[in-house]
Order: sequence, then C-alpha cells, then structure tokens
Amino acid sequence: MSVVAIGLILCAAVAHATWNVSLKRAEGGPAFLFVAGWWAAALWAPLGIGFAIAGDASLRSILLAVGVSGCFHLTYFLTLQRGYRVGDLSLVYPLARGTGPAVSVLAALVIRHEHPPALALVGAGIVVAGLLSLARGHVSGRTAIGLALATGLVIACYTLWDKHAVDDLAVAGVTMSWGTELLRAIALTPYARRHRDEVARVPRRDAIAFAFLSPFAYILVLLALATTGVAFVAPAREVSIVVGVVLGRVVLHETVDRRRMVGAAIVAAGVVLLSVA
Repeated sequence: MSVVAIGLILCAAVAHATWNVSLKRAEGGPAFLFVAGWWAAALWAPLGIGFAIAGDASLRSILLAVGVSGCFHLTYFLTLQRGYRVGDLSLVYPLARGTGPAVSVLAALVIRHEHPPALALVGAGIVVAGLLSLARGHVSGRTAIGLALATGLVIACYTLWDKHAVDDLAVAGVTMSWGTELLRAIALTPYARRHRDEVARVPRRDAIAFAFLSPFAYILVLLALATTGVAFVAPAREVSIVVGVVLGRVVLHETVDRRRMVGAAIVAAGVVLLSVA
C-alpha cells in the first residue's frame, strides 16, 4: 500500500468517525438524512458536476454508477441510524465497521480475483478481530446487533460496487459521492413533506457537519481505491474505530474501559501490517 493511500485512508478515518458522532448525537432519522442530504448536494455540487464534465465516463455510466451506489448508501444510512437509535455508538459502530471489511476481503478474493500478500490478509484478520473485541461484552439488545451486522453487509456491497464504478466505468469518485447524496435527498423528499415537524427539529449544526464530512470521508476512500485494491482499503479504513472510541469518550461521555483500549490497540496493529504489506 502506497504512502498516499495510507494518508488518504487515515484522513478518511478521522472524518468518518466524526460524522458518526454527529449522526448519533442528533439521533438520526430520515428527517436528519434528508436535511443533511440537501446540504451535501449543495456543498459538493461544483466539484461533483465539474469532475463529471472533465471525466471520461459517459452519462449512462455515471447514472448507472450513481443509481446503484445511491441505493446502497440510502440503505446503509437508514440502517445505521436505526442502529444508533436503539444501541450505543460503541456497540453499533465497531460491529458495522468490522463486518464490512471481513466481507469485502472475502468478496475481493472470490469476485474480483485480487491476490493480496499473506501479510495483508493477516493484518485484515487482526483488524476485524480487534473491532469485534471492542464490541464484546457490551450489554445491548439483539436489535442493535442485528442492525449493525446488516449495516456491515451493506458496506461490503457498496465498497465492491464503487470499486467497479471507479475502475471499470471510469466514474470520478467525487461525482459518484455527490450523486449519491443528491439521490438520497430526492428519495427522502416525500417523507420530509409528510413529516415537516421532524424536519424543523433537525439540529442544523450536526446536519451541516454530517453533510460535509460524510462525502469528504468517502471521497478520500474512493481516491484510495483508485490507487490500490479493495482487499487493502476496506480493512485499513477501519482505523476510524480507534478515533471513534476516543470521540465516544470525549464527546458522548461513554465509558472507555480496558477492553476497549486493548481492542483499539489491536486494530492499530492490524493497520500497521496492512500498511507494510
């Protein structure tokens, strides 16, 4: 994995953990996703449209890439916010982020026929093990756990599709990320029209932070995908859980015991192996 890819992934990890805190603090919901979606569509429109015009992808390829990715991302955000409504960030986030790379690496080997070195596979396994150890022993309902695992499965799906869109369809990552935000906002408009009171109560500060950081984090991931394989990027980006543990303690005032600190250290060790592989 190149130094550039590592830098992109680490920056994405910080941004990713931060917007998850905003989503959890605002208690999510379709109304929040609607407001944040329109903010993101407006903020990222110049770059999204500019890259679409300057790129080599056809309009048909762009629409296909955005349409499929947008459906995956809408499902992802709706499932994640439901998980945050019934469970703690310190449970849902590690499980969701741990399931995603585990499935992504397996799918990359089977579907995309990537062949990462053995050290990278060991590192990926350590990352997943560390994430699961962070969630182990946390008391919460089965619903939150189920939603977290479902979120992780959707993460694997959109990671593989977006890799295909960037490599095979030649769609710019910035354009695709902006397009998925716009598609989500449009899709949630009927809900927002029926629940205007919920929309009015959405905390604008968290919505704007989410609107900027969520696309920014994933654009960095897409740029990393353009320089290296899914089997490397998907697990390495999960270093965000280390940042999430810290933010959970500092911002959300969650209890960070020895188990979680050890789990974070295990994740970091796995990322180091991925970086040197």
